[in-house]
Amino acid sequence: MAAAVEKAVIPAGGLGTRMLPATLAVPKEMLPVAGVPMIHYAVAEAFHAGIRQICVVTAPGKRAIVEYFLYRPLERTGADDPRAADILAELALMREKAKFVFIEQPAPLGLGDAIWQARDFVGSTPFALLLPDNIFTDRVPLTARLLEAWAAHGLDTIALSRVTTEQAARIGNCGGVRCRPLDPGGTDRPGRCFRIEELQDKGPGSFLLESAPSPYRTVPRHVLGEHFFFYLARQRRQKEGGELDDVPVLQEITRRHGMTGVLFDGELHDAGNAAGYAHANRVLGKEKAGP
Repeated sequence: MAAAVEKAVIPAGGLGTRMLPATLAVPKEMLPVAGVPMIHYAVAEAFHAGIRQICVVTAPGKRAIVEYFLYRPLERTGADDPRAADILAELALMREKAKFVFIEQPAPLGLGDAIWQARDFVGSTPFALLLPDNIFTDRVPLTARLLEAWAAHGLDTIALSRVTTEQAARIGNCGGVRCRPLDPGGTDRPGRCFRIEELQDKGPGSFLLESAPSPYRTVPRHVLGEHFFFYLARQRRQKEGGELDDVPVLQEITRRHGMTGVLFDGELHDAGNAAGYAHANRVLGKEKAGP
């Protein structure tokens, strides 16, 4: 039986170079999407999936993230907008019920290094990993679907999304994925599970749908076992102080232990680049305004 997942790690230490010049003054994770700080969506997703211990890995100059989740007084922010009032109420609930830990990444040495900073927080337990510049909207929180698959299959778990030609032009080239459905003959549906057979490397530019081994791509939501840090430590020794990427670690786990993919079929917004950020604001802004 797979161990319960009670902790989440949210890396927020990047330089935000794809969102310059705005990120010279404001952490990328605090840029508003439909009036809500980008990182709020990821924290709320973990919280509503039942996770109550949340570690945010920040960087020098990103004190605004800590202020938002811990210290900024809420009573002085009167909100006439009902949705703003709902977000503030959600923030107050998360402050009350969740335990937040903030760890500073000393230098921008890659996503793997950011996760490495949370190793003492995680300890020898499984954990959820959520990248905050990807926003997911669905009836069921995506992380909750991953936790269900983790409990059912007992393998490290990653989210998958079917990519259309229109979407491929505005999402980053996270690398393709070779996989097979665990229910042959079934139909694509939210929560459908796959066995991951190969994770391809990331690349520059947009997602290359025409050369991908399947119409699916990984999206940055994971549930990872305690062995993740064993393989990350080995990768760290090989790098000898250089940037540390998480993809080789995930690839090795896939080869040695197997990995489950869970299909996501809601709205996916890659808000970490200018085009995706603008699109997220258009779509989620319309939802905020209502009919």
